[in-house]
Amino acid sequence: MLNLAANYLFDGYELIKNSYITLDRAGTIIYVGKKDEGLIERPRMIFYNGIISPCFANAEKDVISQRNELSKLKEISIENPQLSLIEILKLYTSDYALLKSVLNSGRLEKGIAPGIILLENLDLINLKLKVDTFVKILF
Repeated sequence: MLNLAANYLFDGYELIKNSYITLDRAGTIIYVGKKDEGLIERPRMIFYNGIISPCFANAEKDVISQRNELSKLKEISIENPQLSLIEILKLYTSDYALLKSVLNSGRLEKGIAPGIILLENLDLINLKLKVDTFVKILF
């Protein structure tokens, strides 16, 4: 089992502050934490600065595809500053998966393996993407 924690966890619907997820060896989610549960140390826990999110549902689960989708999200963010980070992330995760009926994708829920990414170098105070925000594949 692996515990991944971050400043925020985006479960496909909302941002959960200081939360974590537990994954089995195959990347299937065993547990999605609640607010501030990520501040309690657990075995095999890694804490990241940024936002843990499901992979973008409209792209392959490789880093190049995820980076390309993040670039699109940054453009949307710049062109539509009134949109919240949650609305922007939902476009390419849970909303897309629901629209296209992509099963086991776009959300962090117990029992599925959506692929896990980390968004780093964000404005975590105002919850905004920055020009130099980048993505890493965690699982």
